[in-house]
Amino acid sequence: MLDEYLRILADAHRRTILTSLLEDNSHSVSPDGADSGGELEDGESREQARIELRHVHLPKLEESGLIEWNRESGAVARGPEFEEIEPLLELLANGYDQFLQSRLN
Repeated sequence: MLDEYLRILADAHRRTILTSLLEDNSHSVSPDGADSGGELEDGESREQARIELRHVHLPKLEESGLIEWNRESGAVARGPEFEEIEPLLELLANGYDQFLQSRLN
């Protein structure tokens, strides 16, 4: 199961969705201004990000049971398997801050 979780977390879009659910059990997910055109920081178009979100990332997370996704409203909530990945998400969230601090020193 760890390997599957690491594959899921390998993508920044999926990590962002899951870590946002650590703080808030449910919310609407949309790439920043995805419907307005333009490019994201990594050069990915907002339209491409929106398409990948709806057709790749959210379905993958929903299929794994980590989220529940309402396609009509865009609402995303913790799924029945979220508790299984939660400790790993917390480790990543806290460990990343520690990693950054160690790089600055």
